[in-house]
Amino acid sequence: MTRKIALLFILSTGISFFLLLGIFGKQGFLCNLSVKQELKDLRYEKEVLSLQVDSLEKQKVELKSGEGLKDAAFKLGYQTQGEQVFYFSDKNDDISTAKTDKLSEKKEKWDFKGLSAIWILIIALAFSLVLTVSFAFVVNRRKETNDEQ
Repeated sequence: MTRKIALLFILSTGISFFLLLGIFGKQGFLCNLSVKQELKDLRYEKEVLSLQVDSLEKQKVELKSGEGLKDAAFKLGYQTQGEQVFYFSDKNDDISTAKTDKLSEKKEKWDFKGLSAIWILIIALAFSLVLTVSFAFVVNRRKETNDEQ
């Protein structure tokens, strides 16, 4: 009986240690989810920045032409005689800064580096101890009921 309990304790410790290491370890499942989320956020930020670069390059080309200079002058408030000037506020700038703020908050939320092997071993030992004690309790209970009959 003692051999069974010792064998159960050793096997359950080994199995639970490697299972917990695969889930909560530094290269475990949760850590990989965190890295995937961070990679997704970085790709999104890269896409936003590349769109901004394309827009700036397009503006650069337009400014080299005469029409682009007139548009830029009009945005600064210059006008030709007889024109009526309308001013529009650009709300897209506020939205883009709000999106980048949300990304930085989300990045901090998903940051998981994994547990060290020592903590995982302690958790596995605790789990194995509970399992072994419960098994011993059940076996002793069965022995007592069988002895009474």
